[in-house]
Amino acid sequence: MAIRVVIVDDQVIVREGLRAMLRLEPDIEIVGEAYDGPSAVETSRLHKPEVVLLDVKMPQSRGSDYIGPIREVSPSTRVVMLTAYDDEEYVQQAIRMGADGYALKNLSAAELVDAIRSVHAGSGYIDPAVARAVMDTVSFNTNVSSLTAREQEVLALIAEGLTNVQIAERLYLSINTVKFHVAQILRKLGVQRRTEAAVAALKQGYIPNKTQPD
Repeated sequence: MAIRVVIVDDQVIVREGLRAMLRLEPDIEIVGEAYDGPSAVETSRLHKPEVVLLDVKMPQSRGSDYIGPIREVSPSTRVVMLTAYDDEEYVQQAIRMGADGYALKNLSAAELVDAIRSVHAGSGYIDPAVARAVMDTVSFNTNVSSLTAREQEVLALIAEGLTNVQIAERLYLSINTVKFHVAQILRKLGVQRRTEAAVAALKQGYIPNKTQPD
């Protein structure tokens, strides 16, 4: 089954560019487009997409203002915020509102597809450049030192933007083991999403240890 995607951006040329990047992917289907927040909510209500690509800057509002309304009309929909390098204030708000992913608008087609697939799979996604841009302005009461060596290792890879599958391949672990470690990391750090954990890790200047056996 293809991943059902809605694209939300007020610029037609941006929507066309994103559509062109995604239309050749056999496992992704563009089911709708919207140009502002209210139309994004209505399009989500009609099409029940699995992923919404949502611009952080909407006409006369912030894209993050519509994360909640989108989930109200389509509870299973995951939201990826599309941002530029200078959108720190907007990204901060999106983090507080609980977006599932954060990707730069100038990312490659392969990176965009990875972000969609990762968020759809429940892994979340944050571009390392986005995390670094906002890490000094977002506060989390977290302590990375409370994690085990393996959990710190997994967290470092999350902060690099790797998905669960990529982490499993890098550390020679099963996907279920990675999911367990991620769940433990979120619980110990007191955050709900891996994107928050990634920002917290970068904020603390975390440097990963060498690979340790389980």
